Amino acid sequence: NLKGNYLNEKRKLEKRILDLRKMKDDLMKIYEATTQKLNKELDESKKIIQDFKNKDGLSHIQVEYLKATVMKYMMGQKNRALVSVILTILKFTQNESDIIFRHMYDL
Repeated sequence: NLKGNYLNEKRKLEKRILDLRKMKDDLMKIYEATTQKLNKELDESKKIIQDFKNKDGLSHIQVEYLKATVMKYMMGQKNRALVSVILTILKFTQNESDIIFRHMYDL
């Protein structure tokens, strides 16, 4: 009966390994999708930064997008350089609604 117990345990472990592999695959799919979304957002922010560099100002929508990017990335340590650039750009925005936002980040 020892052999029967051994085979039963072996089957349980093999099933567990398959379950864990599936979980890993699912997690990697989520990671890839999230990374793609973040890269798209970062690309959009970089485009806005280029616009700022090449033009005299930014549209209200562009400013709001940059503010949303800052809010998202202030929490983590990633993309600190981007946040720093955006905060500097936001110093130049002359919009009444931005006063509170600038005050929040001591601009």
